[in-house]
Amino acid sequence: MDDAEFERMEIEDQAETVGKLTPREYAKIRNMQPQLVYYHLRNKHIELEWCVCGRKVIDVKKVDAYFDKLRGDSREVRIQHDD
Repeated sequence: MDDAEFERMEIEDQAETVGKLTPREYAKIRNMQPQLVYYHLRNKHIELEWCVCGRKVIDVKKVDAYFDKLRGDSREVRIQHDD
């Protein structure tokens, strides 16, 4: 196991136990570009929260639900265009 894989496993464990991650950590475990997460933060689609440790974090469950909804909407749009 290399360092990158170990770091990813550690971040995934934090997401499951604490439920909050920084936007960069979230992007890393979801195989996304961090810019996409920051784009939705800037446009107020996702809310930033302050962790008790002082870092700015996002709620993993809320953000997962948001991106799942986006993916579902984009599939519907594609299907409508194909008809």
